Amino acid sequence: MAREIPRDDWQAYFEDFSRDQPDYLATMEILGGEIGAETEAQGTRLAAITYDRKDDIVVIGLDGAADPVAEEVERVIDKPLRITVDDDSGPGEISFEIEDAEGIRTVLRLDRA
Repeated sequence: MAREIPRDDWQAYFEDFSRDQPDYLATMEILGGEIGAETEAQGTRLAAITYDRKDDIVVIGLDGAADPVAEEVERVIDKPLRITVDDDSGPGEISFEIEDAEGIRTVLRLDRA
């Protein structure tokens, strides 16, 4: 079941998550606005996910090294309003949904490699 991460915890949560993370394969989708639904990355490895309190941004870094055809992807989410996490989906599965000030949602699904 998805739960919201309190804003005051974002930076520490992602620091802990990135430090202790196993090897994850990622799928990242962008939903909403004029975009509709778009898959931005699939089958890449999660390099890091961070929140910068000073600039009020979430940065998701994906490394294409797992797949010679895939490219590195960096998604910067400016002025996030809400972040939810669902880590009860199954063993080794976790997903994040990050909504920005314009109502665009970034969905990051992670599966253990």
